[in-house]
Amino acid sequence: MFDIALNMILKILGFTTFIFIVKMFISLLFKKVNYKLIIAATLITSPIYFYIIFAHENLFGRISFYTIFLLVFTLSLFEYNIYLKRLFIMYSGLRIALFVFVSNVLAYGVSELLITYLFQT
Repeated sequence: MFDIALNMILKILGFTTFIFIVKMFISLLFKKVNYKLIIAATLITSPIYFYIIFAHENLFGRISFYTIFLLVFTLSLFEYNIYLKRLFIMYSGLRIALFVFVSNVLAYGVSELLITYLFQT
């Protein structure tokens, strides 16, 4: 029982770190995005996403592609609300939405490919 929980925690920490690194590389295109803001948004949203993915996989099996797609867009809306308060001074809402959409699709898309092809059970 402890091994399963430790394995899930390590997976979540690893993928959260991966998401943060990908978002930091994408934020280089948007020069005024503070890395502390990306850390905060990633630490709030990423563990929730991966907990849902890994818990559902352990309990019921793999989630369908469309459900993952909806999860990523739900997290994008949540992150947009986090970024909007801090970045609206420097960027328009469209540019913030573009940053959130591109970073989430790339980061979570690559992580889902890693989960699908490396962690198949």
